[in-house]
Amino acid sequence: MEAILAFRNLTKAYGSRTVLKGITLELAAGQILGYFGLNGAGKSTTNRIALGFARPTSGEGTLFGYPTGDPRALARAGYLPENPFYYEYLTGRELLDYAARLHRLRGCIRGAKIDAAADRVRLAGEALDRPIRTYSRGMRQRLGLAQALVGDPAFLLLDEPFSGLDPVGRAMLKDLLREFRAGGGTVFFSSHQLLDAAEVCDRAAILHRGVLAADEPLAQLMARHPGKTLEQIFLAQVGQDAASDRD
Repeated sequence: MEAILAFRNLTKAYGSRTVLKGITLELAAGQILGYFGLNGAGKSTTNRIALGFARPTSGEGTLFGYPTGDPRALARAGYLPENPFYYEYLTGRELLDYAARLHRLRGCIRGAKIDAAADRVRLAGEALDRPIRTYSRGMRQRLGLAQALVGDPAFLLLDEPFSGLDPVGRAMLKDLLREFRAGGGTVFFSSHQLLDAAEVCDRAAILHRGVLAADEPLAQLMARHPGKTLEQIFLAQVGQDAASDRD
């Protein structure tokens, strides 16, 4: 299968501190990969490199066959950061209109894409025309998901997508990701919500101290640890560091 996202011996150092240590990973079309790790493991650095916000110290990353950060690849990608920033005075519709214009969508097509993206995350009607400053945490997360979808991407990079969502919102997101995959889309997401993640990801990659401690199909990983939840497997992989991080 075609590799949509690929890292080959990816290393990233900030001064004397090496955050990523030779990461090699490929994500094929139509797959959902859950990327898990403790705080500070290097997940956000990986995300930044995948989108071209940071450059690797050594090794390489590609997206749709182009070097990460190439505009031709980014035009086919949607991104939800962990803490999205909004201009509070804009309405949700105005924010989505801004995102759609960045994708060079025009006229009635732009309006239709905005409505479709908002409807997919169940953020429509009166809520869409209110200022963002009136939005709850969950509504802001839905808006961030909508802006990631408005350009009809083939690839989604989502950083903590379940954050702030109530049980209805988490169920909506899981359905959305399944539908996106069924349509041929590819997803790379990081999350600490391992119970939710286990319901949707095809593969699990566990990053620990900048090194991949695991990277395999989720079903295979679970089969090698019978009777264990993904969270229990994760804690076993990262060892005593996880216990100290949770205290």
